[in-house]
Amino acid sequence: MNNDIADITGPVGGTEVGIILSNFSTKAGAFLVVNNRMTGMSRGINFEPTATGKYRDNLTSDVTTPFSGGTDAGNNN
Repeated sequence: MNNDIADITGPVGGTEVGIILSNFSTKAGAFLVVNNRMTGMSRGINFEPTATGKYRDNLTSDVTTPFSGGTDAGNNN
């Protein structure tokens, strides 16, 4: 919640990710990702295949894949 993440760099050909969520909880839908700002990376918010949750009120710029997985709860750009 409320993170500013900018200009992540990685190895050539790598994937830079702002927020990664992996499901280490036994409770489904345990993740909430709210009010973050991300710029200059390959992926913004990335839910791993087994992770579940919602994201809302997040802003991205110059992000190739802004959101992957999870449930869009609105007001994301």
